[in-house]
Amino acid sequence: MVLCHPSSLSETLIRAIDVPTAWAFAEQDMTLSPQLRLKAEAIFAEPKDKSDFVSYEFVDYKGTAHGFACRPNLAYEDVKAEVRHRLWNGSRRP
Repeated sequence: MVLCHPSSLSETLIRAIDVPTAWAFAEQDMTLSPQLRLKAEAIFAEPKDKSDFVSYEFVDYKGTAHGFACRPNLAYEDVKAEVRHRLWNGSRRP
């Protein structure tokens, strides 16, 4: 499951996720506090090295705001280049 700039999350909802998950976080996000973002990652890290561990990836995208995955700020050349790359290649840069 991929979550881009998620909102309306609670600790209970985060704990209910039991599938591999990739999280994309905006640097500026009025819908998700930095504390809850850190708590979410800590929740996924808790079962590390245990049988109920679920793989996850948390990525913070600097210079972004909530909604960046569907409304990228093309005023930044690096953002524009990344969007162009993903549109044409369909994948993240290594």
